[in-house]
Amino acid sequence: MTCEYPRIINKRRTRISAWVDLIEKVVQFSPETVPEIFHFITQRDYVGIFARTADGLIPIVRQYRPSVEEYTWELPAGTVEDGETPEQAALRELLEEVGGSVSELLYLGNFYPDTGRVQVQSHAFFATVTREADFTPPDGLLIRYVTHEELKNMMLSGEFRHQVHLAIYAIVLARSINLAL
Repeated sequence: MTCEYPRIINKRRTRISAWVDLIEKVVQFSPETVPEIFHFITQRDYVGIFARTADGLIPIVRQYRPSVEEYTWELPAGTVEDGETPEQAALRELLEEVGGSVSELLYLGNFYPDTGRVQVQSHAFFATVTREADFTPPDGLLIRYVTHEELKNMMLSGEFRHQVHLAIYAIVLARSINLAL
């Protein structure tokens, strides 16, 4: 009987908080090598949405992120809750963060945010949203509607630097989704 390598010898999951688990995997890369231990962080599946209004504005959100100890600009995003599909989570996150109704939701794919240290499925979407003037964002969240040119400038200056969201922007461009109106 032959075993394929590399192979996982053992897995252990440790709940760290309501938001994150630590995964430990013991991996043997060949019959001649000693198994090695690897650690990964995991959480619920993630959704990120590149949205645009009918007049070409892109909603971005600013919030304080304790992990990096600063306020960051991001696309509307969040985690998939129990019983939700990624599509349902994307619609919910858009409603919660920008308050707009969605007339188009396009699934862009399922990606890995960091194959070396994070075990998470990240789902990307493109959406066309209607901007609601009377929407009040949740406490701690600031919404800004920017043009495509303004967003590019924020990316190039380092003001917008969420790597996963930069990748969503890249897949929007790779799919030739028209951002110029």
